[in-house]
Amino acid sequence: MTKDNRSQVWIVLVAMVCGMLLGILTAPKLERGYWNGNASSRELTQKRIEQIMYLIEQEYVDEVDCDSLSDAMLEAMMGTLDPHSSYLSAKQMKENMVRISGHIEGVGVVLSSYHDSVVARTVNAGGAAYAAGLLPGDRIVKVDTATVSGVKMPLDEVVDKIRGKHHTQVELTVVRQGAQAPIKYKLTRDKITLPTVTYQGMLDKETGYIRLSQFGENSRQEVHSALMELKQNGMKQLVLDLRGNGGGSLEAALGIADEFLSEGHVIMYSEGAHLRKSTAKAHRGGLFETGPMAVMIDEYSASASEIVAGALQDNDRATIVGRRSFGKGLVQEQIPLAGDAAVLLTIARYHTPSGRCIQRPYDKGNDEYYADFLNEVTANLLEDSSMMRIDDSTEYHTLSGRVVYGGGGIMPDHRLAYPKDTLLRYTHYLSNLVLNDAAMDYVSAHAGELLRRYPSEESFIKNFKVDNALFEDVLKRGEAKGIRRNPAAIAQYGNRLRTYIKGDIGDFLYGTSCYMKIVLPLDDEVNKSMKLIKK
Repeated sequence: MTKDNRSQVWIVLVAMVCGMLLGILTAPKLERGYWNGNASSRELTQKRIEQIMYLIEQEYVDEVDCDSLSDAMLEAMMGTLDPHSSYLSAKQMKENMVRISGHIEGVGVVLSSYHDSVVARTVNAGGAAYAAGLLPGDRIVKVDTATVSGVKMPLDEVVDKIRGKHHTQVELTVVRQGAQAPIKYKLTRDKITLPTVTYQGMLDKETGYIRLSQFGENSRQEVHSALMELKQNGMKQLVLDLRGNGGGSLEAALGIADEFLSEGHVIMYSEGAHLRKSTAKAHRGGLFETGPMAVMIDEYSASASEIVAGALQDNDRATIVGRRSFGKGLVQEQIPLAGDAAVLLTIARYHTPSGRCIQRPYDKGNDEYYADFLNEVTANLLEDSSMMRIDDSTEYHTLSGRVVYGGGGIMPDHRLAYPKDTLLRYTHYLSNLVLNDAAMDYVSAHAGELLRRYPSEESFIKNFKVDNALFEDVLKRGEAKGIRRNPAAIAQYGNRLRTYIKGDIGDFLYGTSCYMKIVLPLDDEVNKSMKLIKK
């Protein structure tokens, strides 16, 4: 890779870690009394803060937004604790509640930033935008009277303008490639559910597959429903994919683990300086308590994902496949504050059934905590390692006596390194750095025609072919980004690359389900997991 490519990889990694940390492990609210520490010390601190805020407001050389200053002060204070205790502003609190609840109020369109514009990435069937005729690839230039394109407005601000209370209206002005003039859509907002099970299906006649993106309020019911459907389709063994799942609700993690463990098995226990030891055990009635099973994890699997993986590993219930998980063994409680803000306060450490605490060390400070992780991931991307450094050599034992380790993530039973095939890597570089833009441009130019020609995802999957012009466009875009054309890789893996291109286009037109049906058969890690449980 060129120097520019390495910089892009670093930016992608930072973005992925930031996204993962939104999946922080949250516990149910606890009953608590009022603060009972040294009253004079607290009053003195409050007085100092009030004095400083007053001085800044009245005498500082420049105008200052005191609300932003207050948020920054509280963020800094929480940042002196552990890496996962944090302050949530009112806006962050709102977003966190949306993520955990799985419900938003909007018009049913997934947005994406593209250069200086905001475009409709996927238009969800059944939403107001779909019913009105908005197409994937449409560029949104105005929300009501506010110009949002070409003004470098952050994507989250555009999203905030489109969202709103259900039954209220919003007007979107869009530019569509090939249209003579901008098109206006007056849309009525509604409540929309965001599923956390992003795909379930059969890999073969006996092997079911569930991909869980995060742990939200509805995740257990979603997994339960997916298991019922898969069992009706003949599932005898299961691959549970938790790759990239940064966590979420503790209750959801316990409920999902309970679907796979028989009554009485320990799922986890937690304890803290101000919290007595609490043990969570499985109940009767799980839908898949027996039968071969693999759980897939990677370096971005954290928190609630690690609770599920650790519980199933320690109880010898599933084979864990992949790369060492992130290593977040701390539990946060979300505590409301005045002004609709909140804090995520670490209240306990959790342990897997064998006694492991899998928290990554953070004694060198938060900056070093994340920098160490990013450096490790970057090194592994470039050197084909499988992230197997062990920070704690203490041996723990599963129910059957197998040795497992803690001190920095869940170690898989079967380790999968990044691919060493340099020819295959060429297709991965193109897929990660080029395909999204290429697919977006293609869909923007042809969305109406494609949806008329392929009125369902089934007809698209069966009949759409990536032509030579589109394939060549992807290769040229790669060259423009410093990814040198590799004739040997194209000869060996050209069909695979065409499948990736088709998957991205299908994602824009029909959503994640279409993408997964197209691309999942080429997922080497899923195929290896399936073979392992067959053995």
